[in-house]
Amino acid sequence: VGSLAECLKRLAGLDVQVQVMKWIADNLGKSPLAPAVADWIQRLLQDDTMVDSFIAFHPTATDRFTCWDQYKNRRFENAGSRIDYILVDRELFDSHARCGADLDSRNHPSGPNSSGAALAAATLGGLSEPSSFAGGGMPTLQEDEYTAQFRQVRSTGMIYTPPQLSDHIAVSLCLQAPDGLGGPLQRDSATMKSQPHRTAKRITDFFARKSQPAPSRFADSSIEPPKKRLTVEISSD
Repeated sequence: VGSLAECLKRLAGLDVQVQVMKWIADNLGKSPLAPAVADWIQRLLQDDTMVDSFIAFHPTATDRFTCWDQYKNRRFENAGSRIDYILVDRELFDSHARCGADLDSRNHPSGPNSSGAALAAATLGGLSEPSSFAGGGMPTLQEDEYTAQFRQVRSTGMIYTPPQLSDHIAVSLCLQAPDGLGGPLQRDSATMKSQPHRTAKRITDFFARKSQPAPSRFADSSIEPPKKRLTVEISSD
């Protein structure tokens, strides 16, 4: 639909409103997901009983996306896709998942589940500005724009990072820990092993090839290493 709107603008000088594009997509469009991908997600949700945490807690939220075409400044129209998920095992979800605070709405008067609130959140309440089509790149990231992503409440939903950081935003899941969890368990060997990110300094550390020890020429069990030589001292007496 976005490509069709761009063609109409370039060829006929017509500006297609976002609401019209959404109507066309809802009534005439087809899912952009490949059938194999759509089937795989459905199997995860139905056969494997996984839970889409965002939909479970926010079933009536409108126009909440996690990715936009920034080359065309689509984030500032809030014309995007929700392609980032947190899927949770049903038993874990029922036992420990919590909704937490409402979705980020930047205090929009129409409420957190509205289209207006979604647009306000996507643009960080007006702090973010679109890039100029004349060139020059994205606007410089300002401190207040950067810190706007850090809310003082916990929630299951979306974390609206500035567009200068990525064309995606983060998603979040609020979990309530079982009674007694914490303290020494946070430092035991099993917990530390499951948190390799604590020792990583840069994101590239996750993709760096780990150095392997040099293979021993005695790796073959049929080859025995030479025995140590014995030194015998002979006295002239």
